[in-house]
Amino acid sequence: FPAVGVGDQTLVTQRRGLALDHRVLNVGEQASVIDVDINLAPPHFAAGSVVDDSGAAVSDVHVAVRVHISGQQRDRGDYIEAQGTTSSDGSFRIDGLPAGNVILELYQKGWVRTEQATEVDRSDIRIVMRRSASLAGRVVDAISGAPVPSFTIRIVSMGAGISATWVREGKRFQDPQGLWNTAGEQMESGTIWGVEATAAGYAPERNMSVVASSDPNPDDFLIRLQRGGT
Repeated sequence: FPAVGVGDQTLVTQRRGLALDHRVLNVGEQASVIDVDINLAPPHFAAGSVVDDSGAAVSDVHVAVRVHISGQQRDRGDYIEAQGTTSSDGSFRIDGLPAGNVILELYQKGWVRTEQATEVDRSDIRIVMRRSASLAGRVVDAISGAPVPSFTIRIVSMGAGISATWVREGKRFQDPQGLWNTAGEQMESGTIWGVEATAAGYAPERNMSVVASSDPNPDDFLIRLQRGGT
């Protein structure tokens, strides 16, 4: 490959029917040619099932694969092309894996993203996924109790499982009943969050102890805004 940049470069070699080779090469400033010997080995696999807390199968879960590479600086490893999806009975099988250990990363809307490290060439992998939780509430005028129809909700104290937009600028809502929720995020049930509500003409209001749940009732969390903001 001509004109390769200086520093760590990832080299991926693959051929159908053989295990993928995925490595990091360190290209020095004085290097002109780097000789690399690549021996593609027979492929390996990982197979098993995905269930929920009750043991029921979870279908349509996407299963991605990460591997750690010799010389790699990133702790999480790199994704490889091998991947799969669980069937109606929750089973999956991924072929074309390199030898050693891999990290399976599972995600599906409505479920908490889950990771599990495993050795390859196993068919008995069992992974338990949990349904994701969310926050919900209603924003009202503190004096009249009337809904505030236009407002912004921002997360000010957080755990894992929520997109950065909620933290940076927040999400803007237009709702005649003053309703909002974080549906679609991957919060864990029982985690505690800080929430800030702002609206034109009102002072900001915060609650630092909002609990995520699988079926939140917005009327259980009323945010009462006081007049006086800009």
